Amino acid sequence: MAKATIRQLYGDNYIGSTRYAAKGNAQEAHECIRPTATDVSPEALRLTFGKEGERTAALYELIYKRFLASQMANAIFNEILVSVVGGAALFSAKGSQLAFDGFLRVYGYTEEQDAVKRADEEDEEEPPTNKRLPRLKANEPVQPLKLTPQQHFTKPPAPYTEALLIKALEQNGVGRPSTYAQTVATIKQRGYVDVISRKLVSTALGKEVHLVLSTKLPGLFETSFTAGMETTDDIAAGKQNGRDYLRGFWTQVSPLFGQQVITATLAQSAPSSGRTEGTATTPKRTRRTKSLKAPRMAAAAISAPVSREYGTCPKCGKALVKRKGPRGEFLGCAGFPKCRFTSPLT
Repeated sequence: MAKATIRQLYGDNYIGSTRYAAKGNAQEAHECIRPTATDVSPEALRLTFGKEGERTAALYELIYKRFLASQMANAIFNEILVSVVGGAALFSAKGSQLAFDGFLRVYGYTEEQDAVKRADEEDEEEPPTNKRLPRLKANEPVQPLKLTPQQHFTKPPAPYTEALLIKALEQNGVGRPSTYAQTVATIKQRGYVDVISRKLVSTALGKEVHLVLSTKLPGLFETSFTAGMETTDDIAAGKQNGRDYLRGFWTQVSPLFGQQVITATLAQSAPSSGRTEGTATTPKRTRRTKSLKAPRMAAAAISAPVSREYGTCPKCGKALVKRKGPRGEFLGCAGFPKCRFTSPLT
């Protein structure tokens, strides 16, 4: 039915080659409108209804044209790159030219209208992303009509949303579906990110922690290293020897734990205030909070050498270690943060 009408109105070249059919046992679409005839054109309907039936005719024309267009051939545009040489300067433009109107013919879209659209686009202040180019020949001289200087600045990557962060973890092979939610919850709980307009924006503390860890333990905090840890499933499957895996692991990480790393704490790279400059996406912090203090103590607990020279913790029995805090040295439990016992150093 549609093909016969298309052949009669526009010719065989405009008949689409795609045949739509239901697959297998799938039911056909339950569309609310199914055209059954095309012998009445929108123009004929307007003559029948007159001005009183204009809205009805307009709706019929919309359905009629969409039905025919869905059964017609695709429109074809030639993508063109034009290079223009002017002295020592080289200008280039990308655009398209209408080569075959296809289904656009139903909507009256002709090459003349395409030329009008090109003229309208040339008058716009902002050039379109897909410009219509006039017909040109190789080595054809052209005249400059207008020169519009433009300046572009490179924008930083947009902050992750929770969904995009989980997708990035999955793409890089970091973590598993069972750990994704806990990973996101942890960085929010520790104050490494703030949720602003559904985006995870790095806080001053988060940037500080990242700076220290990535500087002092560069190989340990790369996505490739973390993704490699997920291959331990091969040991359980018998595809890899566990001792060989651990031997390679310690060979890789043991050089990272030197004395210069052990003595590194967050206090060495802490900003004088919570404020950061030059980062529009970082919320300002005007005072220190508990979330800033706890990671510093955690860093001290990790970096302190374990020794029983100072005795054992009266709460959990683990060794007491000497730590250095904002107010000087003190004794603390080696089991921090699970055990928070502290004592003055005498």
